[in-house]
Parts: sequence; structure tokens; C-alpha cells
Amino acid sequence: GAFSLFETDRSAVISSVATLEEFRHQGLGERVVRTVIAENNKELFVFTENEKTENWYKKMGFVPCEMWSEIENVL
Repeated sequence: GAFSLFETDRSAVISSVATLEEFRHQGLGERVVRTVIAENNKELFVFTENEKTENWYKKMGFVPCEMWSEIENVL
């Protein structure tokens, strides 16, 4: 499955693409992402949390553009 973290009329941020463990390494997650790419006229961004995931998206043509910063529990 996949989850869109944020979406506007012109762009979307993809996050949380996941496959159940017993179905991993069969190309299913990649098929989901490639389908989203093919069926969208939007500029697509990806939020990744580690190098392994970043490399997985690079394989599909995504390129790093900037780093995000995160603050936990500011209140």
C-alpha cells in the first residue's frame, strides 16, 4: 500500500509505501509507485527516512532535492 502525506492540485508527497513481509522483494511496492507516477500529472515528491529507502526511490528516477528537518514535541 501507499500513503500520500500531502497533496495539492499540482503536487503530492508520497510516503509510507509498504509491503507485508511475506510479499517483499517481488516488485509489488515498485509497481505501486510506478503506477502512481504513470497516472499522475502532478509533481511528485517522496519523503524518506533512510539511505536504503532513498536508494530504492532513486532506482525509479527520483533525485534528492533537499533535506527535511523535523522537531518532536515542541509544545
